[in-house]
Amino acid sequence: MFIGDNGFAYRLIVEDAPKSKSMSESLGVMSDQTKAYDRIHPEYLCKVLKSNEIIDGYCLKARRSNSDFQLTAPRPVKLLAYADDILIFINSKEEFLELQERLKVYNYASNSQVNYSKWVVFPLAGGSTFNNRGLKELISHDCLRCFDSQPLDYIRYLEYPIWLNTNQRTIFYKETINKLGSPVSIHSQRQLSIYGRTHITNALIPSKMWHFLRITSLPKSFYSKMSSIVYQFVTHNLFPKLAQTTLEQPKNNCGVSLLNLEV
Repeated sequence: MFIGDNGFAYRLIVEDAPKSKSMSESLGVMSDQTKAYDRIHPEYLCKVLKSNEIIDGYCLKARRSNSDFQLTAPRPVKLLAYADDILIFINSKEEFLELQERLKVYNYASNSQVNYSKWVVFPLAGGSTFNNRGLKELISHDCLRCFDSQPLDYIRYLEYPIWLNTNQRTIFYKETINKLGSPVSIHSQRQLSIYGRTHITNALIPSKMWHFLRITSLPKSFYSKMSSIVYQFVTHNLFPKLAQTTLEQPKNNCGVSLLNLEV
């Protein structure tokens, strides 16, 4: 399974949550298992959580198109799991208690151990408070880490960013730009031709970003800033400077095949 499938699924769920009344009090729970890589099995955990239909899953509503074709509703989503990184969606205090009980049973069977100190709980619909009072009291009792729109930082699931307001998104924006600037600064000290700089730009610099850029919604200004940094790097010590649109053309058309990061 491609790791980006989970990141994309999470992005769809969290973007739909503020529009859904049924999800207004729902929480996302990022769980952690001690030495979980060789102990936990996501499919088994999923079956445990769904046993006897005690925990109901979310389901995206089917929509009818303009034609007579009827779209089939997808299967319910209750958790996203990749190796030991598990994100579980909780609706109520009862579900949270049931989750803990099921994990206890699983721990006894697998000799695993739940690491509650690394659990992170956050409201799917965003906001600065947990609307469900029962869940809030339970989370406080278990001393779990709560994440909402108040902190300035953001959290990650499978290295995909999770933010609940524009300020947290801006922090991620600036950190990513700074990470891009670091390799650019290092390679700028090398005596490279414009073709060498283009090759580095196309193959190395953005390579660590494609996995989240393809599914993460960021403002146009972010991509404009990325393109500006790349352009300054490729045209370093080049006079007169060529237009970026020219650099993006193939070599047989007087360009260097520079990738357009804004596309």
